[in-house]
Amino acid sequence: MKSPSVGLRPIITVQLCTYNRRALLGRVLAALFQQDLRSDDYEIVLVDDGSNDGTYEDVLRQLRPPCAFYLVRQRRDRTRSWRVHSLHG
Repeated sequence: MKSPSVGLRPIITVQLCTYNRRALLGRVLAALFQQDLRSDDYEIVLVDDGSNDGTYEDVLRQLRPPCAFYLVRQRRDRTRSWRVHSLHG
């Protein structure tokens, strides 16, 4: 009997949380985008915890992910207000 997860995509989810790390985040995401995995084998979930240094805007403006990419933005004050953007490569 086959495992229920066989053949399901993606097989790896990378979750990152950030707050005011615009410069560092660009390098981290660039490295993740250069993986040897097939683009449908992994996805990236990035949670921006209310950055005010332009992190969120930079991600939306500059990145072209090769894989499924989900950007979640929440307010720093931890309220339930958040937004999800899905960018597929």
